[in-house]
Amino acid sequence: MNRLLILWLLMLALSQSCTSFGQELTLHDVLTITRQVNPKLQSLDHLVKARQGAMQQADVALNPRIGLNAGNRVQVLKIGQELEYSGKRAARTQVALAEVEVAKSELDLVVLELQQEVTKLFYDLLWAQKNVELLQNNLQITEKFLEAATYKFNQGFGNKLDVVKGQVEVARAKRLLKSTEQTLVVGQNRMKILLKMPSNNALLLKGDLFQTVFHFAKNLDSLLLVAAQHHPALLAEKHRLKAAEYQVVVAQLSSKPNFDFELAGGVDQKEPTAELSINVPLALWDTKKGAKAEAQFQQKSQEYSVEEARNNITQQVMAAYFDYQTATASARLFEETLLREAKEAAANAQTAFETGGFRFLDLIDAQRTYLEAGLEYYESLRALRQAEIDLQAAVGISTF
Repeated sequence: MNRLLILWLLMLALSQSCTSFGQELTLHDVLTITRQVNPKLQSLDHLVKARQGAMQQADVALNPRIGLNAGNRVQVLKIGQELEYSGKRAARTQVALAEVEVAKSELDLVVLELQQEVTKLFYDLLWAQKNVELLQNNLQITEKFLEAATYKFNQGFGNKLDVVKGQVEVARAKRLLKSTEQTLVVGQNRMKILLKMPSNNALLLKGDLFQTVFHFAKNLDSLLLVAAQHHPALLAEKHRLKAAEYQVVVAQLSSKPNFDFELAGGVDQKEPTAELSINVPLALWDTKKGAKAEAQFQQKSQEYSVEEARNNITQQVMAAYFDYQTATASARLFEETLLREAKEAAANAQTAFETGGFRFLDLIDAQRTYLEAGLEYYESLRALRQAEIDLQAAVGISTF
């Protein structure tokens, strides 16, 4: 009984292991995993936390100080405190807060770029899988053509050229299939690296090259408006501008004096004593003129950086939008006419050849045309998916 129980537990563990080993990954799964394991994202995430620590530190008041004079005749305790000029700490804190937002926007930008890379690779793999399926089917059909040509030749109804042509087409079909399989393996290895998956693990993807998962406004003006409001690259520059504006305030306040007071009390020559002293530095020579000019020109420079970022994003959105329109039209053309007509022509050619009313070379040419149409159709779908991904990234919309 115990042996049966142990055997059942081992089989259960093995089945669960095999299930996890061969688990299909959706696009959402792939994006979630890559975000968790990507070292650049982890580095930027810690940088955000570091900026938050700097902001916390910027809002801390100066420490007081304490001193003691002790001797045979003098015992005096001194307590001092430096008070910053009003507004200095608040301005410094605002600069640090803006830098936190810059770090967050830079993290969001890298997340966006990583999503773009991973999503395009995901659809590239779906495209390669479809090509492998198409070329496997093409190889099977071509081998049947060769069998038919060989049979006719052996029966005295064909010629040797048809057999040779069939052999060449089979060899070509095998070469195309092998090349596409290698392309698929290379892409899978790239994805495994991004997922930090062992190279000997099976990578199974669950997705559809024919359907889009992206939903965004198709109007160019609305896309430009969304990009202007939400693109992390532009937001980062805007937050840098805020930091520069507060740096101007910091520079202006830097010439304002801090107040330093000290309270002392004790015994001096056996007489009780108490003192209050206040020190105020005089800004006679160092009026921070250079620091103020530097901060003002830094602010002006950052204003132009914001404008440049806005222009760049506008150009990227427009270019991606027109590429998307072109890709949509191309995919629709294959779906509605070319692929269907090429498939019908190949089927008619095969029927005509079987009844003796079609040359073998024409049959091979019809099959090759259908194969090329199928490959071009999948390429048009791949181009459309990539155009959608690029457009969404240009607008600054996260995939999830």
